[in-house]
Amino acid sequence: MGNTLIAYQKWEDMAEYILKCVVTQLPKSERYALGEQIRRLTVGIGVHIARAVAIRHVGMRKKEVEEADCDLCALKVLIRLADRLHYIDKQKFGQCAMYTAELGKIIGGWTKSLSTQGQ
Repeated sequence: MGNTLIAYQKWEDMAEYILKCVVTQLPKSERYALGEQIRRLTVGIGVHIARAVAIRHVGMRKKEVEEADCDLCALKVLIRLADRLHYIDKQKFGQCAMYTAELGKIIGGWTKSLSTQGQ
């Protein structure tokens, strides 16, 4: 149960930063294309974490955690793209990389623990 709470807290920290500091810094021409994709993936990760917490069946829970991991991977790609296109500064990119790496480690550990729980 501890991993789930930590995962949700780390997601909240990451989401707040990305939605307040990264998406708003994107150029107006990208705010509704790239920005919307980043926003959708960020929120989607939280939804998958919340669903995983609520589900009792290990197989279904593992599926939600894996979906959160897939969304996190896609989010990393888009943030890297925003950095390469110089839409965000290096400091914001570094902060995003730190948040996504932390959450990735937690989700990876959660996936591993679910794999050992009777599946």
